Amino acid sequence: MCPNGIGRAPKLMALSLIRRMEYHRYTSDELTHFVGSQLPTDDERYLRLLHILHTGRLRASGPEGTTDDTASLLSIIGNKKVSDETAIHGMIVCFCDIPLPSLGLHMSKYKRFGIAFPKPFLVARGANPVFYVVNDATLPGLSVVPTGSGSIEPMHNVSRAELMDRIHSEALELSTKIHDMLFKSADTDLQNLLFRFNYLRLLLYQTTLAFVKPFNSAEPEDSTENYYMEREWRVYGDVLFQMADVHRIILPRSYQDRFCRDCPSYCGELCSVD
Repeated sequence: MCPNGIGRAPKLMALSLIRRMEYHRYTSDELTHFVGSQLPTDDERYLRLLHILHTGRLRASGPEGTTDDTASLLSIIGNKKVSDETAIHGMIVCFCDIPLPSLGLHMSKYKRFGIAFPKPFLVARGANPVFYVVNDATLPGLSVVPTGSGSIEPMHNVSRAELMDRIHSEALELSTKIHDMLFKSADTDLQNLLFRFNYLRLLLYQTTLAFVKPFNSAEPEDSTENYYMEREWRVYGDVLFQMADVHRIILPRSYQDRFCRDCPSYCGELCSVD
């Protein structure tokens, strides 16, 4: 700063401008879901997008074998792993929290047909960001970890994937014992205590562990297995909406005129991409 104070304001304004630009690139006011990434053609993806808009429903999906009957429920499987997402099954709709100018990498993986909603709209329907966990991260030194069979053991340099899977296995083993004790005990105070403990365990899975997203840090940025780049949010169950709730539609430029003819009631933003 000069002795007379001249020059201070312009520097602060420049810094403020840089910060605003950084925030604009880094944050998004909306969450985007890309449709039809598993479909073979753009025409099929376009028709899927139209169907979603005309029905006002983003249908939740889950692992193979998960049905609509479990849309509002969470299946917890004891002999599977948290680290590969086979232990916790549910019907979900996934969104990405990525600003529009930075969607190129994401679209290269999930195609170019997207539907975006304002964040507050989806938060009011239970949307929550996932918690990314690095499977190959190592806890250095000695750790005491559960064996999954009612005991603990020391392990050196245990990976976070191994630790998560052992904790899950131990929790399910304890849950089985609690279930047996609930039905065998005549002590109502003990029954109430065990019921509360089991209910809290289920809440932990539903509100926290169901949003864990494991990934391997060695995957390159453009790998479909590098989930960290997606900034994923999840909604459990279907997302119902009105046309006016949609903030933006993203589609290839070649479908822009066709979309305007097929969906004349849409009044939100339309973003065409090459």
